[in-house]
Amino acid sequence: MPIVSIKLNGKNYNQWAHNIRHTLMACGLLDNIDGTAKPPQADEASEEYKETLKQWSINNNSVNLSIGANLYKFDVAKDAWDYLRCFNSQCSKKLTVRE
Repeated sequence: MPIVSIKLNGKNYNQWAHNIRHTLMACGLLDNIDGTAKPPQADEASEEYKETLKQWSINNNSVNLSIGANLYKFDVAKDAWDYLRCFNSQCSKKLTVRE
């Protein structure tokens, strides 16, 4: 079941992000994408938790499959959020994956 009524398709980032932010705020999870939450250290995050993060965008049907497939490299929600923002705005900031 989608958490928002709009699916990110590469052309509607602003509307999609607005809806996702409000949903995350209502759930008390906004700090995971705005940078205020401290991501778990590699030894603190279980493999099950990491896999859940990677599957989240596809399973909740909030992004097109072709976009969601690129999120597998991220273990931290903030990094995935930044990637989606840059991907859709063609920003020039080089994003790195945290190890």
